[in-house]
Order: sequence, then structure tokens, then C-alpha cells
Amino acid sequence: MAKLNTQLSLAIQQKLDGLKKEYLLQTERLEKAENEGHGDTTDFIEEIQKQSELVLQMMEIYFENKVTQKTLSKYLTYTYFYLDYAAYHEGVYLPEALDSFYLSGYFGDWYISHNLSSTVQSTKDSIVALTRMAQMFEALGLMDKKAVEAIKRNFKEDKEEWLERMALFNDPDRDYEEYSERLNGLWQDDIY
Repeated sequence: MAKLNTQLSLAIQQKLDGLKKEYLLQTERLEKAENEGHGDTTDFIEEIQKQSELVLQMMEIYFENKVTQKTLSKYLTYTYFYLDYAAYHEGVYLPEALDSFYLSGYFGDWYISHNLSSTVQSTKDSIVALTRMAQMFEALGLMDKKAVEAIKRNFKEDKEEWLERMALFNDPDRDYEEYSERLNGLWQDDIY
């Protein structure tokens, strides 16, 4: 049995190593295209999507035996949704997509107003999914510990504000004028 587990672990590691290599090559292609001035084309967005697919494949393999299938499905769904936003709305790819600027734009505004199923709980679940992705990147040597800690710190510092915005947006009894003033006050804090 121990030999079988070792073989499975070796097979999983080999798959992850292959995907990691593809991810690094795709990231290099993205950097080259961006440096050559192609960062605003449809082809560039499609290349970002290829990188995102590799990340989702890595997550599926990496977390397959570490979490339940239900949890893995959540991780993949919420990560896909964020990476799709980063590609199509910001034109950024990993690791830059995990910068606090893009995360704040997503959780503090876009996710609230564009995801019809967004709730306080789905926001929390999304934060967990992206944190797990960053931790996987660290474990695979794609991101250093300092960068992962910065992402976690950003989540910790901004989460309550994002959840407050989410609660305000989803409150069916809200007074629209009060809601607008309160939300504008929160957004003004971001500007100044």
C-alpha cells in the first residue's frame, strides 16, 4: 500500500511539474507579448486564458487528495471567475493579477455589482480560494513566501470593507440615497 501511495505521489508530482513548466513558458510568452506592445489585443486575452487554464489544472491536481470534491469545486469556480475578470476586465495575468489593486477592484466593486449570485459567503469563499491558489503557488515554487504573505495581509486588511459593501448592495430594504452616499463614502476612501 505504501508503495502504491508513493507511486501515486510521484505521478501527481510529475503532472504538476509538467504543468508548472507549461505555466512558466506561457507566462514568458505573455511577458514578451506585453513588452512588444500586444497587451491590449484579443489574442493577448486568449493567451491569458491559456495561462488561467493551466492554473486551474494545477489546482485540480494539487488539491485533489487534500480537500473534498465539493471544496475543490468551489476553489476552481471562484478562481476561474477571478482569473476571467483579471483577463477580460483588467488585461492582467498571474502573478500580477494578485496585486492588491486588482483584488480591491474585483472584491470592492466588480464582484458585487456583476455577479448576480454574489453574497457575503461567496465573497469569503472566493477569498479562501484565491488564498489557496497563492499557497499552492508557493508550494510549487512559483511564488515566494513574502508575496503570499502580502496577499493574505491584503485580504485581512480589506475583507471587512468588501463584506460591508456586499451587505449594503444586497440589502433589499436599503434606501437608495443613503446607500449611494454610504457607498460613495467607501469609494472616496479608496481615492484619497
